[in-house]
Amino acid sequence: MASRAVGNIRFAPSKCAPSAGKVEAVHAIERLRWVAQDCWAPAEEVAADAAFALAEVAEEEPSALLPSCRRLLERHPWCGPLWWVAAHLLASPDPAAEAERRAGQLLGDPTEEILAVELVTAGRAVRRGSLADLVGAEVAVVQVEAVSVGAMAVDADQRGMLLAARELDLPVWVVAGVGRVLPRGLWQSMVDRSGGGRGGRAAAAAGSVPRAPSTARSHLSTLEGVVKVVGPNGSRSVESALSAATCPEPAELTGDRGW
Repeated sequence: MASRAVGNIRFAPSKCAPSAGKVEAVHAIERLRWVAQDCWAPAEEVAADAAFALAEVAEEEPSALLPSCRRLLERHPWCGPLWWVAAHLLASPDPAAEAERRAGQLLGDPTEEILAVELVTAGRAVRRGSLADLVGAEVAVVQVEAVSVGAMAVDADQRGMLLAARELDLPVWVVAGVGRVLPRGLWQSMVDRSGGGRGGRAAAAAGSVPRAPSTARSHLSTLEGVVKVVGPNGSRSVESALSAATCPEPAELTGDRGW
């Protein structure tokens, strides 16, 4: 494993060992434990770190891949990119190689560069703020944790701006980087695991939003006011972006196989 990208996992040396040179000796399960405990890193970093750690698990103990994916998702239920990584790994005949591909996509995500180009002609755009900050703006730009048919999960600190944009009838652009646009089945499982239960599954399937699921970090919202989704493949209409979701939906994550 010395030549594998797993060695680049981004943990502080103090977490890994007394010296940075001992990072490679850390067991895959320890790496997974660190990812599970990382509650405040950006979603793409959590998912990339998870991919690197899961690549080791897939090589060293293949039977542990599924329970490892499930445990991580239980700790980070709103992390769309983590669901995306887990789904790809579980559907692949070579999970370790797949993990490296997906981590590379996450770390090389061009979404912010694409957004910057789009904003040049957007007029006054606001990415963070309150009602007062949005007065006179022409577009509100909202980062999502995940998005699917009828609903999205937004970071708690952007929820207020989203509500204010709707009050002002401002068009909303959703920023959905690599791994954040999920197919319906995976989205429904995410809602269930986040506290929605069967009611959440039914509501998500119907395109509505259940009341219960929310955490200190994320909230569910409808797609009301959203006119554009900006992602790694460019700027698209909501319908086009959601229909382009190609993530697999393995039964181990979306069905009733003992989870």
